[in-house]
Amino acid sequence: MNPLMNKLGKVIVVMVTLLFLTVNLGMADEKPVSKMEEAHKKCSLIGELAAEIMSTRQAGVAMSKAMGIALAVDDPMLRDINVRMVSDAYESPRYHTPSIQERETQQFADLWYGTCMKVHQDKE
Repeated sequence: MNPLMNKLGKVIVVMVTLLFLTVNLGMADEKPVSKMEEAHKKCSLIGELAAEIMSTRQAGVAMSKAMGIALAVDDPMLRDINVRMVSDAYESPRYHTPSIQERETQQFADLWYGTCMKVHQDKE
């Protein structure tokens, strides 16, 4: 399989997982979780999605393809987040050195995770 298409496939899987968990988080027969634990789970998925999007950007996938996937999501809130992530990722330069690509990807994931956690903390 083409490595670029494999990256897009990973983005789709993360987006679908995020959507599923956003709808179903806390509905399992597990012990109740605190609001901070719930926020951490959601924000970890946001961070994973951000990492996949930046990784896709660093792999050289065209922005139009990444945006097409982001826009195909049915859930309006998740679609808005995806579109913003793709836009933000493609404002960053594309690097060709694997170590710099990894650093850029991790920083982007950390930025989105941190922003998500701040939003949840502000809600309390």
